[in-house]
Amino acid sequence: MPVLTVCAQPGCGQDAVRDGRCSAHQLKRERERDRSRERCRSHAWRKLRAQVLARDRYVCAICGASANSVDHVVRVADRGSDDPLNLRAACSHFNLRRG
Repeated sequence: MPVLTVCAQPGCGQDAVRDGRCSAHQLKRERERDRSRERCRSHAWRKLRAQVLARDRYVCAICGASANSVDHVVRVADRGSDDPLNLRAACSHFNLRRG
């Protein structure tokens, strides 16, 4: 017979489902973890974007105009990655057009 435990959150009193927390507090914890990952991804993406733009000297790889965004050569939807070799500087016109 399984042993029932109470949620680890003070004052909750619900039965614990996983990791010593009830389902509501487990879901809240997972959402907080996801937000934390998004913040890290955002910082990493900004850094990578700046590196790609500097590498390509802020010149659009498609038309030669001034570039202010980064374009994936192979789209993420087509299993492209965020590898610097798959990224190129692009002007906003062509980046939006390809997207």
